[in-house]
Amino acid sequence: MKNIPKKIYLQIGEDAELAEDFSELSEEDIAWSTDRIFDNDIEYSRSGWIPCKERLPERQENTRYSQVPCLVFKNNQVFMLVFNHEHECWDDESGDDYYCDIYDVSHWMPLPEPPKKGE
Repeated sequence: MKNIPKKIYLQIGEDAELAEDFSELSEEDIAWSTDRIFDNDIEYSRSGWIPCKERLPERQENTRYSQVPCLVFKNNQVFMLVFNHEHECWDDESGDDYYCDIYDVSHWMPLPEPPKKGE
């Protein structure tokens, strides 16, 4: 796990204002990165990367179609993808089957809680 980042940054863009709970921001407004780019990027310190070969996201209970949003690490980059239990693959933000080989992603972690305004 030598290239797995210990810090990741939520990027909301240099002109974006922090919403109360991010409900006003669309997927196009935010990104995850291993580098701070804008002054208002929000730093997360995480050591919770889970190797895909060790364990995959757990199926959501009481749902007909289980899709679990996660942060993933692939080719030294951080992405937000959804693990699709029905097709056993990683979906992109629009729900398309993105990585059909689940082990193309080396590590994953649950999405961190977004910060509240003023944190």
